[in-house]
Amino acid sequence: MIRADLLALTTADLADISNRGTVKRATKELDEGKVTFELTDQDGTIRVTWSDGPTTVLSARHTVSDGVCDCPATGVCRHLIRAVLAYQTLHEADAAAQDHATGPWSPGDITDGALVALFGSRALTALRTLYDDRLVVEVLKSSKPVARFHKLRHTIRFLVPGDARYSQCDCAEKAPCRHTVLAIWAFRELGGADAAIVTTGPPEEPVDSQLLDGTEQALGRLVDVGIAHTAAAAMDRLKAWENKLREGGVVWPAEILLDVRRQYDHYHAHDARFSADALTDLVGELVIRLDALRKPTLPVPTLFVRGHVDDQEAKLGQSRLIGLGCGVRHRQKSVEILALMQDDSSGTITAVTRHFPDPEIDDHDRIPDPESFARLGAKLVVKGRDLTTIGAGQLVIKTGKLHSDHRLSLGRSTASVYAQNFGWEELRAPVLAESFAEVRARLAQLPPASLRPRRIGEDLHVVRVHEVEHARFSTREQAVRATLRDADGHVAELVHPYTTRNSHGTERLLNWLIRAPERVLFVAGPYRLTATGLVVSPTGLVFDAPQGRFLVQPWVDDMDAHLESADVRIEPPRPSEAPLDALRDELAAAVGDAILVGIDHAISGTERWGRLEALAGGLQLHSIVRAIVDTRQSIDAKDHSALSQNLLNLAVLSRLSQELG
Repeated sequence: MIRADLLALTTADLADISNRGTVKRATKELDEGKVTFELTDQDGTIRVTWSDGPTTVLSARHTVSDGVCDCPATGVCRHLIRAVLAYQTLHEADAAAQDHATGPWSPGDITDGALVALFGSRALTALRTLYDDRLVVEVLKSSKPVARFHKLRHTIRFLVPGDARYSQCDCAEKAPCRHTVLAIWAFRELGGADAAIVTTGPPEEPVDSQLLDGTEQALGRLVDVGIAHTAAAAMDRLKAWENKLREGGVVWPAEILLDVRRQYDHYHAHDARFSADALTDLVGELVIRLDALRKPTLPVPTLFVRGHVDDQEAKLGQSRLIGLGCGVRHRQKSVEILALMQDDSSGTITAVTRHFPDPEIDDHDRIPDPESFARLGAKLVVKGRDLTTIGAGQLVIKTGKLHSDHRLSLGRSTASVYAQNFGWEELRAPVLAESFAEVRARLAQLPPASLRPRRIGEDLHVVRVHEVEHARFSTREQAVRATLRDADGHVAELVHPYTTRNSHGTERLLNWLIRAPERVLFVAGPYRLTATGLVVSPTGLVFDAPQGRFLVQPWVDDMDAHLESADVRIEPPRPSEAPLDALRDELAAAVGDAILVGIDHAISGTERWGRLEALAGGLQLHSIVRAIVDTRQSIDAKDHSALSQNLLNLAVLSRLSQELG
């Protein structure tokens, strides 16, 4: 009798069942021949007698967690882990055949009879009540299927095909926990799809229309008067609407109003964090969410659009955060660098961030060249450590403040940064995806970003790379491109833009992709689906070298800091031939400037709008063209009411254009 459950467990699975240290020690002892063993298999019950003394037993009727060992250790000891590894070694051919035959599977195929045997009928009845309480569950088939509960805030992974006992959840309950049952029921809603967002129970009660209308009217008054001319008392009234939204459980729109107020404060404090294009994004997103909440039949979970009471600032306890590289967000007058990390225990993505203002005009009316991202990333932010080091290391904290968007503030908390070994195969799902096909399936069923949870890293994934093809520099796009292929043959296109500020990191990326494409192990970054396929904008790539694994962070790396020379040089960047990017930037800036100064001041000529109309027309973006024409006409007619509405419409279109592939 072959134990399929033991053959299905990977070292990462075993680390979840016990811990990383135990698995590493067990693996090392077997690999180095420090112990020998005698293994017997009696109808699936595995008994292993070890040369260093203990005897372990893995019963055919129980999981590894319920194994028995006569050593003095408590919990799942290394001898039990060694027994699994030894069994896998003896059945390598069977394991290979099982891996080949398994493929993606659905836990929904597990029967109610099996669940009754595990949990009892009374427990299932109680869980059915919980299941019908408007849960939102993101389910994804794979060889290790994943269910993510957006309301209960847990993620569960199924390790062994068809066996509910081998489920691993980030809750505190012993496996298999109650979320196992809820996840299996959610998987049954999949039908023939590979991924879905399942909403259980009756529809949510609609949001009070007066609350939505009042919020939009307050926003309209802000647009009419303009950020620059709005009195502090009027902003207090906007804060009152923010509080009403929170009281009504409409969290994400409330958070957007908070961000609008922050933009107001930044502008009046002459803070470089004020950005007209950021203001356009916020106004556009708020209108989109308010409109969506008025349409209860919209095929998007209301929980995604409105948020949940837990989607607010929270205290983070002692945590170990694994760096996944650094990203960069551009604004008109500043740049934000984000060191992205995954919480080792919960799998949550967090970020330590910092804004850097662009240089201002000096005494000689010259604008100095802005600092490179490598220099900015090297500035200290945590206990003598910089963003680049955090992105490539592991951050251990005692406490911290986790904001609603999952930015992490440490304050005076004790924090330490250590090196990591880049064992990213041990990261948690769904951030760690098994293949590009899995990422594609997940993204295909997600709504646009304007209707998703407003948390950093919602589209960030890590995938193991099997092969790199056609690494090159595209002079037309001014970007490094490469085709990445996973072990199943599925592909994603890597695209990383080149600017004067990230020249070293981009050259380092291209050099390693060309010099040693076979050494790429993992790629991390936000993924998006485009008309041409799956695209990743990398925050970090793990390479395997004779001296050990290392990370390339293309946004913030410095060639000199790594004592590396370039085999390939990229010519100094020239303006990119990307008219869509030009339209996005100019449209966001134009709408943001109008919202900044208000309607009275915005009615002053149409030359800028004429340029935008021509640019949008050349791209055949007819909805944007019509909205710009309406805006120009309302300016010519000095129609304040129409202009206010047209600016809100353009803010929506600008926000949606940012999400185009």
